[in-house]
Amino acid sequence: MNDTKNPYVTVLWEARAKAGREAEMKAFMTAAVTPSRNDLGNIDYEAHEVEGQPGTFIIYERWENRDALDRHLSAPGCRNWCLSS
Repeated sequence: MNDTKNPYVTVLWEARAKAGREAEMKAFMTAAVTPSRNDLGNIDYEAHEVEGQPGTFIIYERWENRDALDRHLSAPGCRNWCLSS
C-alpha cells in the first residue's frame, strides 16, 4: 500500500516464455535489467529465472513513485516487448 510517508511503488510480476522461446526470453530479461535500473526514478529492478522452469521469470521492481513507473512502462523497449508478448 502506498501513502504519503512511503510513496514508492513496488511491482512483482511473472513472465513466461512461449514454448520454444525460452532462450529468447532469457536473453531479453538479462538485457533489460541494466537499462531498467538506469531509468529515472528506479530504486530496484531484479529479474530471476525460476529454478527448474526455463523461460519463467519473477521480476521485482521498485520505483520512486507512480510517475516513474509510468515513464518506464511508456519507454519504447518496454512498450515493444509488451506488444510482442
